[in-house]
Amino acid sequence: FWKRAALSDLGLVVQLGHNGRPCPQASDVRTLTVLHEHGIGSMEVQFCQCSQSSTPYPQAEPLQLIEFGLFPVTWTRPATVFTIQVMQDFHKLTLQAQISAHNFIMYLRRSTDNIGVDNVTDRYREFLTAQREFAFLQAMKRAGVRPSTHLPARSLAVWCPACPQPMMNMDPGWKERPKEKRYLDALFHTVDGNFHQNMREKPSDPDDRPLTKGAAYF
Repeated sequence: FWKRAALSDLGLVVQLGHNGRPCPQASDVRTLTVLHEHGIGSMEVQFCQCSQSSTPYPQAEPLQLIEFGLFPVTWTRPATVFTIQVMQDFHKLTLQAQISAHNFIMYLRRSTDNIGVDNVTDRYREFLTAQREFAFLQAMKRAGVRPSTHLPARSLAVWCPACPQPMMNMDPGWKERPKEKRYLDALFHTVDGNFHQNMREKPSDPDDRPLTKGAAYF
């Protein structure tokens, strides 16, 4: 009978930083947990330790992983990574099928072993963190905003395409429009009260920090 085995069990070690070629100053072999579009597995990698042209230090490990198509969960010493494809797949499924992160991770676990799903590693908590950061980076990319700790207000907000915005979707001569047709350029703002705002407080989770800080939406 056939027994499923990881490529790392056959001796594969992924080399980072040199387009797949071995690094002359490679780090020790490290095992990473990888979540991809076909399931959850492990992969052995070696990071590049060569100094960069602009600095005597090697490129950060998370950046090496991203260049290889893997999104890290942590930014210090990554141990779990997600393929960029699996992050994009989840985003599309949330838009079309309204799938939750929990069900998506369960799908990956069952894709790995549909009988012994309880024996498959669970990375639900890590996926929530990674997906939140991935979506934030995608929003900055779409808005053409450079990553920063102090983002300009509304810099990540997507303007309503139906609302009139001068120099964007309005007639250049809108100021000379006849009075009886000025309603075509009217812009209405509405505000709704939220009486459950206090329920958003999470005093038990001090590490839950905002990423947008007024740059997008609540």
